[in-house]
Amino acid sequence: MPGRPIVLLCVSILALPAVADVYTWTDDQGVTHFSDTARGVPEAEQVTPGVTSVIPMAGNVEQGRKVSDIHRQIQQMLERDKPTESDHGSGEKSLSEKQCDQLQARLQKVQQRLRAGYSNEQGNSLRRQRRALSQTYSRECILG
Repeated sequence: MPGRPIVLLCVSILALPAVADVYTWTDDQGVTHFSDTARGVPEAEQVTPGVTSVIPMAGNVEQGRKVSDIHRQIQQMLERDKPTESDHGSGEKSLSEKQCDQLQARLQKVQQRLRAGYSNEQGNSLRRQRRALSQTYSRECILG
């Protein structure tokens, strides 16, 4: 086949890794920049990236399912252990139940915002809020 060497040559050229120089520098505000050109910045250093790491998403999805299952089990346990209206003597919720409902609603809002997408800084703030709300909810409503 006369075209076979040309095809093999094209495939081998496409298989070569992309080679580009990477430069890094920190500006006056302390922000670190990365670029493929030094752009006239005298303090720019050339860096060599390491091997790319690959994290399989299947593990994240499975872990998410496990967390959701645990959350569902806890909710079912809480529903079973929840006092009935006859235990209260009236149809009104106690103050602590209202506070727990509010905490749970706030926690769900933060979860929704995290699922909707976010910038890195906003994500860190949302995760801190979620951690604080989860700890408060666990301490006040589950262990309480």
